[in-house]
Amino acid sequence: FACWQRQWLASGVLETQLTYWKRRLAGASALELPLDRPRRRGAPRRGRRLKTELPPDLSERLKSFSRKEGATVFMTLLGAFSLLLSRYTGEEDVVMGSIIANRTRREIEGLIGFFVNTQVLRADLSGDPDFRRLVARMREVTAGAYAHQDLPFERLVDELQPARDAGQTPLFRVMVVLQNTPLEAARLSGLTVEPVDTGEAPVQFDLTLVVNEARQGFSVRFEYDGNLFDASTVQRLGEHFRTLVRGALEAPAEPLSHLGLLAPAERHQMLREWNDDRVAYPGGDFVHERIAERAAAAPDRTAVVSPDMVLSYGELERRAARLAGRLRGLGVGPESLVGIYVERSPEMVVGLLAILEAGGAYLPLDPSYPPDRLAFMVEDAAVTVLVTERRLASAAPAAACTVLVDDLPGMPAASGVRPDLAADHPAYVIYTSGSTGRPKGVVVSHRSLANRLRFHATTDLDRETRLLQKTSISFDVSLLEIFGPLMAGGSMVQPQPGGERDVPYLLRLIATERATHTTFPPSMLAVLLEDPAFAACDSL
Repeated sequence: FACWQRQWLASGVLETQLTYWKRRLAGASALELPLDRPRRRGAPRRGRRLKTELPPDLSERLKSFSRKEGATVFMTLLGAFSLLLSRYTGEEDVVMGSIIANRTRREIEGLIGFFVNTQVLRADLSGDPDFRRLVARMREVTAGAYAHQDLPFERLVDELQPARDAGQTPLFRVMVVLQNTPLEAARLSGLTVEPVDTGEAPVQFDLTLVVNEARQGFSVRFEYDGNLFDASTVQRLGEHFRTLVRGALEAPAEPLSHLGLLAPAERHQMLREWNDDRVAYPGGDFVHERIAERAAAAPDRTAVVSPDMVLSYGELERRAARLAGRLRGLGVGPESLVGIYVERSPEMVVGLLAILEAGGAYLPLDPSYPPDRLAFMVEDAAVTVLVTERRLASAAPAAACTVLVDDLPGMPAASGVRPDLAADHPAYVIYTSGSTGRPKGVVVSHRSLANRLRFHATTDLDRETRLLQKTSISFDVSLLEIFGPLMAGGSMVQPQPGGERDVPYLLRLIATERATHTTFPPSMLAVLLEDPAFAACDSL
């Protein structure tokens, strides 16, 4: 037979079949499944298997659908499996291997021997077709493969010359096999023989789907490389396969993107159990109230450390309350937006807390920003009240009323009146950069601000925190740096204005003040880590 086959292929059949396969596989590449562990070059495969069943009703529906569509069960299962692989990889061009008996002639029916050939099947899932259309595509793919099944796989590989990797099958890494030949039980004198599944199997591929057809339905077996996949991963993949098959047969006219991958239990786990964000953090929905509680409990604890002064919790709260009273006297309350034009300083912290205590929301105005940018934000946000410092007042953007945060002695004593504030009222507004168009003010509520900060204050920060506060208040990272340590009962350490760009200065400040937390963009962090002086920053 081997001699006859060589002669037959040499008669022109080889060229015809090669032309077909070269056109069919142009641009194809082996599918890269997401792995639990990286490949180790030269490592022997560790064969594992996992068996599951398709319920009888699903097996019958599979046969019925295939008959109705003029397809074999193998074509239908191939469509479902290619959809599963597409979901796992994000690819619309899915390349799989399969085997074919290759006993197409009556003359070889009685011969004992291995005639099986390997074929490459390429599924096209582009355009988000429905399942009927996908099965039709697979019918066309398999029919073409059957008509050109005589080309030995080795000759195809030699001709295509794909990139080779030791230990990897060329052209594909996933195999699909349908076993529909009934296996009769062996009858031996004095012995009862039955198969035993050890859970292990020799494997040549990353993953193989083996479907066995029996009288009671279809059983599914996944054979896989245990060096690449965990058993739990393959078990979940099997569940996803069953879910996709059932969903596709129940709604074959739906686009593939509408077919669910998750079984009800897994869907509930992912969407409900793993996303249950209801956490009972201490404190209410207002950051300033939590900080006021800290001040009442420990008024002498250090709240802010700057080059010019050290501010206790009690003094911080007294100053903020006096300024809040002044702002309320100017009509500031819920829904009011107050601009704050200050450099990094204890006065900045006083001003922010005062605006929140007055019931207003703050709009940060960084003095280092261009005047046109600041004027635009003030006008766009309709700011009428501006908080600033005496030394910056002449450069501050114009507003109907300006309040000096460092002129507290001239302000009336704070009243005990509290604004009627709701958790959904605005707490602050930060403008986008405008790099993609007109800058936009993003409004954030008290509840959202408190939700984020309570998480950090209970998981990352505590009373021993000394956080280096260096981010401009025009960036929302500053919220964690300013309010985070205060809500936790810790302290913030402020560098001098402009000091956030001076690496040697920052390193000395961290070491001297024993800072425990800081925030850096990766580019600046790399510079700090390379500096020999970083060794002294052992308090972080």
